[in-house]
This record gives sequence, structure tokens and C-alpha cells, in this order.
Amino acid sequence: MPYPTACHATNRPPPIADRPLLGPTTPPHSMTEIDHRGIFHGIPMILRSRWLLPYLGVVASLCADPVKIAPGTDIQAVLNRGDDALLQPSGLYRIHQTLRFTKAGQSLRTSGEGGMETYATLRAAPGSLATLLDASGLAGITVENVILDGNRDAMVTPDGKVAEQPFTIWGKAGGDRQTLRQCVILNARCGGGWAAVHVLDGCAGFTAENNILFGIGVDVRGNGRSPLERPFGWGDGFSVASRNSMIRNNLIIDPTDEGVMIEGAPGTRVEGNVIVAISREALAGIAMIAAPENVALSGGEKRFDYRGVVVRDNLIDAFGERIHIGVPMGGACWGPNMADTTLVGATVENNTLTGGGCAYGYAANGIEGYTVRGNIFTGTCSGIGDGPPGKPLDAPAPFLFNPEGIGGSQLQPEFKPAQRHITGLLRMARHPLNTLGYRSSPYGEAEAQTIVKGAFLEMLGRAPDAGEAARWHSWLNKTGSQADSLRRALMTTEEFTARHGFVDPLELHNFRANLWMSSLQSALRDATQWPEAKTLYAKAIREIQHAEP
Repeated sequence: MPYPTACHATNRPPPIADRPLLGPTTPPHSMTEIDHRGIFHGIPMILRSRWLLPYLGVVASLCADPVKIAPGTDIQAVLNRGDDALLQPSGLYRIHQTLRFTKAGQSLRTSGEGGMETYATLRAAPGSLATLLDASGLAGITVENVILDGNRDAMVTPDGKVAEQPFTIWGKAGGDRQTLRQCVILNARCGGGWAAVHVLDGCAGFTAENNILFGIGVDVRGNGRSPLERPFGWGDGFSVASRNSMIRNNLIIDPTDEGVMIEGAPGTRVEGNVIVAISREALAGIAMIAAPENVALSGGEKRFDYRGVVVRDNLIDAFGERIHIGVPMGGACWGPNMADTTLVGATVENNTLTGGGCAYGYAANGIEGYTVRGNIFTGTCSGIGDGPPGKPLDAPAPFLFNPEGIGGSQLQPEFKPAQRHITGLLRMARHPLNTLGYRSSPYGEAEAQTIVKGAFLEMLGRAPDAGEAARWHSWLNKTGSQADSLRRALMTTEEFTARHGFVDPLELHNFRANLWMSSLQSALRDATQWPEAKTLYAKAIREIQHAEP
């Protein structure tokens, strides 16, 4: 059975099954078609007083049927009328301009109750479009059961650089109680550290749950780069500045900045998510480093409010690539330019950091009043970070803190005090650039091994034998090549062709996206409800490993 579609935030009724699709020449459905007399019929006159009429108007709006939209129809025209947009199952919609919601409470979703294989796809058209969807400034927007495809390989800009814009925009003043649920975001065109899902400040109550994000930006080595792209187009999975928000049970594969970036957002919970580096380096898994002025505490001491933020029960897996810092707590972890800020009051508990591509695990430097407990590290650390010029860092380790940078925080006993310092733990600025303008840093021992393992899993569905592991490990370090180059080399082998048929190595990113989407669809096919992200991730890995040639 397909998993059920979750209820809308606005509690709209299910679509009418026999409502015809709206085609390009079909007269548009209008909110004015509603027979308002039916809403008031049978209500005593005393209840029709002026104080009740505005609320009944809202009820009328919520009871309106969504407009079914066929591929080729102008979705923006439907949104401009204030209608909800109901997309055709498995329909492909090419988007040339940013889709903008225009009315509070609008929704966009796929018709029916099918699984992920029936989701409609909104795909960015070839060209320079960066932001696919903008829900900012409007309360109660809901997007669910839709694939949002950035089509990054078809992106062309005049100078080869990705616009420094989010892929989807949420929140902002007025944008309370928005919801992104059971969607797939892949090949996002965000750059400059902006996010696939960027939630601006000035609002509260954003919810993102049961989503899949795959392939967000390009890493410091150039992994994920589209054919004509120039550095640096990295991006977050989620970036959240909205207060009292919930980021729950999402699977985030191959972010290149942070999997989840918490920008103040007091009262926000980040729970049960999985963040995985398969083929692209991530600067962080879940980051608490930002010091936004909108959450500055009084007193002029550069203290910033993270009270009520809870990061709990997340899995961060450096399965096939480096994660520079698993969970950085405090801006100083990121760099010296943020070392004079203090983040106050978050809780970080019961998270797991694993994988052979770990660098620094849990790092605390520039916090106050944090509670950090019950977190687990089962990975392998390697590859020292850059640090400030002339000031060598501590070697990578699972739990590190600066004794002068924790301000009354309660840290679990596994934390060790830094012996040198832990300011600026990223490895992204001190090594030479390659011919494409990306970094060619030396690999840590465990890091190189895990890159080879991840590439073999995806391309050949198996682990490398000892000889293969040694050969490709040596090749990575001698040539300064990156994970994408290794995958493209494996795509030329007879074993790959026997398994997948011929695939042009230049189509690597599309091949990977199709491979993972197929595996995730298989993992979801028999589910009666959306599974935990950890279960979904484990099933998808097994699907890739056991796929028949």
C-alpha cells in the first residue's frame, strides 16, 4: 500500500477525484465560483453578525477545491488568483521563472494518494534560474508530495557562477506556520552558502518533515560541479532562522555547506534527521555558529539567543566523503572572524556521528549555558583543518572543547579540552587551487579509504577488495583528484557497463540522482506510513548494494 498523504496544515478536504484537469485552454476555476449561500445556509441570523463573518470567509476559502493543473499550464497564473495548485501525478512541469505564492494559506501538491513514484516534478528549465519557489511573507503555505528538481547540470550563467540565492525561500515577516512535507529536492541550484530550503527570520512555526534532499551545491574540491560551473557554489540543506520551528525526520544527502544550519531560531527543534556525505564534502552536519542580529541579547556583549533550540536524535554519517565538523557549537569553531560571539542556551543530545570521513566530531567553542549529553561517536577522524595562519590546530578528534569558550555549559564526559586550539576547524582555504579553481587538499588516511568505499558502492554496488582500495587510495593522493573523478573512472569499466549499461561519464550527476531516487522509491514502496529517516536511509543503501546487474 502507498503511504498516506499527511493532512494539510490548513485541514483542506481531499481533492474531488473527478474534477477535470485544468489545461492551457480550460477556463480557470475562480474562488468566486463558490456558492457562499451554501456556507451560511441553516446558520441562525444571530450567528451571522459582523464579528463572525471574517471567520466564515476563511472557512469558505479553506473549503474551496484546489485547481488541478496539467503540464504546460501556467502554474503562476493559478497562484496569482489565490487558488491552491493540484499537480498531475507523475507530471513534469518545466519552470522558467520563480513560482511565487500570493495568498496566505495556499498549497501546492500532487493529486491523489500515491507514493513517491507518482509525485509531480517541478524542474528548473535550462538557463540561469536559481530560485525555483518563493513562499516568503505568507502564513500557512503548504507544499507536499512534490519533486523540486534544480536540474543543476542544465544551469547556464553568463560567468559560470551560481547566483547566491536560495533554491526555495520560506519564512520572513508574516510567513508563520508554513509546511514542507514529504517532498523531494534534488540538484538544487543554490550557491554562496544559501540553502535548498532557506527559512528567513521574522516568523515562527515553520515545519519541514519527511522530506528527501539530494545533491545540494558543489564542495570545496569541485564534487557536484555542473559542466560549465565555476567556484564556489556550495549550499546548505536547511537554513532556519524562524523561531519555534521543527526540522524533523528528513534525509539529507550530499549537502556541501551544512546539512542543517540553525541561525538563532530560538525554540527550534532539529530531530530525527539523517545527514549523509556520500560523494561531496560537507563543511558541517548540523551547525550552530551564526550570530544573527535579530536574536542578539541585550548588554552589548555579542551574545545571541539559542535558548530552546534542541538538536536531538540525528544521525550524521560521513559514509563516503569528509564532514569537516560534525556538530560545531559556537562561531569560533568556524573561523577567527566569529571568535568574539557567544551563542546561548541550546541543548544537543543523543545524536550519532559516524563514518570514515569524519574530521572533527562535536566541537564547542563560543557557547554559554549549553547542555550537551548522550551523544555518540563511532566514526574515524582524519585530516587536520586549516586554522589561522601560523597557529596549528588540535588534531581531529570526536569531542573537543575550548575551556575558555563554554561559559557554564554542561558537557558530557567524553569531551576533551583542546591542547592547542580549535578556532577555524575547516579545511578549505590553505591549499592550492586546481585548474578549475577548486581546492586540492591532501586526504587524511581514513578519509581517502572512505571515498573509495563510497564510490564503489554507488558505481558497482559492492565494496572494493584490498588491492582496489590500495590502488585508488594511492591514486587520489598522488593525482589530487576528487571523488567525482574516481566515479567517472569506474563508469568506464566493463563491470559498470554490465550492471548499468553504457552511461556517459559526463552524466554522472544525473545517473546518481536516478540511482538514489530509484532506490528510495523501492525503499518506500511497501510503507504504510512515511518511515523514520534512519530506516529509509538504511533501506536505500541496501537497495543500491543488492540491485541486480
